[in-house]
Amino acid sequence: PEACVAEVGRTFDPVYFRHDSSILPFGARDALREYATWLASRPDVWITVEGHCDLDGSSEYNYHLGMARAMAVRDYLTGQGIAAERMFLLSYGEE
Repeated sequence: PEACVAEVGRTFDPVYFRHDSSILPFGARDALREYATWLASRPDVWITVEGHCDLDGSSEYNYHLGMARAMAVRDYLTGQGIAAERMFLLSYGEE
């Protein structure tokens, strides 16, 4: 279970979530602060935040879990001063 942040030409390390959770893990915050610093120095860069699901549960549940994980990453980055409009969110469910 993860959320990935990417832009053309650069992929950031994934942020791993606990099973069945979209609460941003405390340990992921250091990496996300580094991503925010990088993004702040490149205001013309837009990114895709991919939220991935767990492998159990319904397709609908997993879609929403993936989206909630992507939104948790987005919310943290916006809290670091990165505009939400620079982030495109995707959810990858089981399918």
